[in-house]
Amino acid sequence: MKQYYTRGSEAYAPIPVEEPSHLPEDPCKAHTVAPKPVKRRSPVVALAWAVAAVLAFGLVFSTMRLYEVRSERAELLQRRAELQQARDELIMDYENSIDLDAVAERAEDMGMHPANPDQIRPIDLPEQEATELQEDGSMGIFAAVRAMFRDMKEYFS
Repeated sequence: MKQYYTRGSEAYAPIPVEEPSHLPEDPCKAHTVAPKPVKRRSPVVALAWAVAAVLAFGLVFSTMRLYEVRSERAELLQRRAELQQARDELIMDYENSIDLDAVAERAEDMGMHPANPDQIRPIDLPEQEATELQEDGSMGIFAAVRAMFRDMKEYFS
């Protein structure tokens, strides 16, 4: 369809409008935008990510190793308690196996005899000089510190 326009008083004689030929067909194609350049990451950032990954990997495996060492330690402590109990039973069996009548008979054969009452000298020790024995389960401060350092050495080895 042709378009017409008029010049004021010449309304009776319309003039056709011509489209210029030098305009582009599509105005959107005339203004194409160049693609943005890809921004490269710094090698320092890549190195930081690599170090973080290695540290995370080490954390996971050290945690696993810690649980493994703890369970192994619990098993060894249980085994130690069993061995101590077996040792105590063996000591009791050994002490009970000594035949005191046979010992007395052997002593008489060797010419030994029991001590006379005047040969027995009682002694009185004040409490300050008495020796106190610790129970098997208790641990002194030095033994506790030594055990702590031994456990740390075992953990880091």
